[in-house]
This record gives sequence, structure tokens and C-alpha cells, in this order.
Amino acid sequence: MDQMLTRNVGRILIAAAVVTAIAGITGCGGGGSSPSPAPTPAPAPAPAPAPAPPSAGPTADEAARFLTQATFGPSDADIARVQSIGYAAWIDEQFAMPAAAHLPYVQANLVAGSNVSNFNFMQDSFWQQAIPAPDQLRQRVKFALSELVVVSGGDNTIAAYSDGLANYADLLGQHAFGNYRQLIEAVATNPMMGIYLSHRGNRKANAATGAVPDENFAREVTQLFTIGLIQLNLDGTPALVNGQPVETYTNTDISGLARVFTGW
Repeated sequence: MDQMLTRNVGRILIAAAVVTAIAGITGCGGGGSSPSPAPTPAPAPAPAPAPAPPSAGPTADEAARFLTQATFGPSDADIARVQSIGYAAWIDEQFAMPAAAHLPYVQANLVAGSNVSNFNFMQDSFWQQAIPAPDQLRQRVKFALSELVVVSGGDNTIAAYSDGLANYADLLGQHAFGNYRQLIEAVATNPMMGIYLSHRGNRKANAATGAVPDENFAREVTQLFTIGLIQLNLDGTPALVNGQPVETYTNTDISGLARVFTGW
């Protein structure tokens, strides 16, 4: 019995030794599969880019070029101001400035008598504002609008109304930063435009006499002040149908619009 137990224990020890030896051979790169490699760690995230440095203000040359377009001519102080606060802040400052007016100066110099129609007062007031007035952006836009919705003192139609021209110029200044629709309404109802383009005192058609409403302003406000003669694409080129430009209005439209501008 003791001998049998001894033999069994010996067999167990020999088997264990063989298993251990085989395991050692396998682990040393012998036959059989190798253990899975450890996963590669994910790369560290890239660091966030450094914030862009604040843009430098405009140079003196850049500020001067900008002000040459936005004013009637910059001073050294104007250039330094734009360099200091930037374009947008300068424009905001200009928007906030009250509008200078021509009419008080003209009325103060008009005296009943020979000089009541003196156009020089309006010209004097223009230069006194165009050069030194602080609301330079408004002055420049007002001048640009005067070249678009024109009433001219160059002939005798309205040159005699110096105060009326001053009032019209002030109207353009009041609407310089506003809505174009509102500007056109104000222009259409201003006496100077009514005289210049002859719709002041316009009367409805009279079948007995054959008279029809004056179409002058209706044609000008359509052709020159608003939609123009032909339709345009977004890039400004003429819109074509079968190779031909498309008119924006007809004579029937003008006749109908002229009826609107009656009874004043």
C-alpha cells in the first residue's frame, strides 16, 4: 500500500514537471499563439491654438484714405482719431452726431428786399459746413444724395428760393442715414422738388379741356430715383428675355403714377 502511494505521488510530480516545462517552452516563443499585445494608447489631443493677437489699428495712410472717402478732407486730428478707435467706432460716433442745418444761417441773412432771393447765402452755408462741421460723414452722404435726387440752383427755376434750397439740403441731411423709401417720400413732397420737376399744383385730368396730369416727376422718380429703365440681375448686368432687355415700367405705369401726384 505504501509503495503504491509512493508511485502515484511520483507520477503526479513528474506530470506537473512536464506541464511546467511545456508552459515555459511556449512562453519562450516556441510553437503556439502568443498573447495579444497591449493596445496602443490614443495620442494626446493637440493643444488649442493660441488666440489671434488683436488686429492693429489702421495706419495713418489707411486712415487718411478712409477719411478722404467719408469726409470732405481729414485733418491730422481726424486721422489720429480713426487710428485710435478704428473705423467702426468712428462711424458710430458720426451716426450719433446731430445734423447741422443750413436754414437758420440762410434765414438769418435774408432781409426783405433785394437780397431775399440771393442764392449766395446757401452757397456760403454749404462751404461753412462742408469744411469744418463735425458731422462730416453726414455732410458727405448729404452731398452724394444731392447728386442723385437733384434739385438744381443752376438755372432760374428754383435759384430764387435760397431758403427753400436750404430746407431741401437739410432734408437730405436728416435722411442721410435712414430708409431710402422714407427719403423718396420726403423728396417727393418737398416744395423745391415740386417746383423743379413741375408736379407742384398738378391737377387731375380734365376731359372737357383734354388736360392730363403732368408726368414729369412720375417719370423722373421712376427712371432716375428708383427702379431705372431696365431690370437688372444681382450682378448689375441687364436681365434679358430672348436676348432683349426687360423694361421695368411702361407708359401706362407713368400715366397712372402721374395721377398719384395730383391735388397738391
